[in-house]
Amino acid sequence: MEIAEKEESFLEWLRTKGAKVDLIEIKKDPNGENGVYAKKKISPNEVTFSVPQELVIDSEISRALLPFDSMGLPDIVAQIAYIVHLKFDSDKITNTKWLPYIRILPEKFSTIGFFTEAELKLLKGTPIEQSAIEKISLVKNMYNQLVEKLKQTGYSEKEYTWDKFLWGYSVYASRSFTKRLLDLKFDGPVSEVLVPLFDMVNHKPKTKVTWENSNNNLNFTPGTEYNVGEEIFNNYGPKSNEELLMGYGFCIENNPFDYLRVKLNYEKDPLVAEKKMWFLNEKFGLNKLDLFITKLESFSNDLIFKILRVMVMNNNETFLCHSAFTDLDKDLGFISYRNELLMINTFEKLLYNLKNKIEAHVDIPDHKTYNVVNVLVYREDSYKFFVLQNLEFNSLLEKYNICEKLYSGGVPEDTKDFVEDLSTQVFPILAKEFPEISRINGDTEQRLLWVVGIFDTFYISDEEEGILLA
Repeated sequence: MEIAEKEESFLEWLRTKGAKVDLIEIKKDPNGENGVYAKKKISPNEVTFSVPQELVIDSEISRALLPFDSMGLPDIVAQIAYIVHLKFDSDKITNTKWLPYIRILPEKFSTIGFFTEAELKLLKGTPIEQSAIEKISLVKNMYNQLVEKLKQTGYSEKEYTWDKFLWGYSVYASRSFTKRLLDLKFDGPVSEVLVPLFDMVNHKPKTKVTWENSNNNLNFTPGTEYNVGEEIFNNYGPKSNEELLMGYGFCIENNPFDYLRVKLNYEKDPLVAEKKMWFLNEKFGLNKLDLFITKLESFSNDLIFKILRVMVMNNNETFLCHSAFTDLDKDLGFISYRNELLMINTFEKLLYNLKNKIEAHVDIPDHKTYNVVNVLVYREDSYKFFVLQNLEFNSLLEKYNICEKLYSGGVPEDTKDFVEDLSTQVFPILAKEFPEISRINGDTEQRLLWVVGIFDTFYISDEEEGILLA
């Protein structure tokens, strides 16, 4: 069946099931993928299309219609098995209503699982490199669960090869929605569903769109006007390029919701036992293993700064914080100037290490496939991200410039300006933490010795530092 015939057959099938599709048509986008386009002019907040809920494929339907007993399998594995059954055993199936939908699904995907070896090598040095390995391993584990179940039931394993399962997984990874999105009253466990036609609307950040459940129909209503021939967009949420590339197989240049994923080795901190009261505490969010440096949050409020403050605490700071804040009412916005300087320096090293990895040389193929183009966008935007973060980070360092000079024992040649900076910037801040500084009047040398003494009190050796970057 030709592609155009598949599309028309799919739309006709939707009409016969009661869907409203007169305002739209399905065409290929510039990348050769299906997209939904305006067939007529669409006004803002006008219901553009609707699909009956009976066409949604969920875990209950998948389990009920599978040709073998799926009890004991996770929902998602059973659902993948059913979509594979519909796709590759369609000649044996006579009573399913979803065949027109199955026929229009892509034969191949641009998600990580379908990357060639050469394309995977382009991920070298990026935060997504290890994530891709872990994702493929996760999918293989799911496949092994299915194979083991097939052996138990006596159903032929030949019907479910690895390639077929990977195809089914990619369908769900790139096209499914959470059940709660369709039914706000649903309070069960997280569950994925497939919604024909809805899954063909491509993503555009910040697009205004409303999904509404009305009279057993799912309505798609954009908040903007579309002229004839324009592509209609959905909004998958504030997703980064890492999420888009891993889950959907594409990237967006200058993505406003991009972030850098950072992993820290908590368990290698020599003082991890003493610090677990913070690492495991949900109040501060420090129990999260994945940290993100985003474009949208200022450094002063970033969770990663709180994590790093705890990780670089030495014995003295850990003891004092335990003693003073056993009820965990401290917001970890500041611990000490020694701690703050070490935290900032550590963060600077972390950015530097990540930047060096992203700049690693990779061999770019002469023929740039769709996947190659997307990975290059991901790498380029990651580099731009470092440039942006370094600019903001440098402005942050200015705030601690005087303290850094004190901590390193260096006094600038222009003593007059330095003393003025001490008087107007450093001492008033220090006085909040150490009231005794107010008793040191007039004598610049005594003040300098006192401040340096404060830092010496909290001196941390290389062995004690307790911060290891992944």
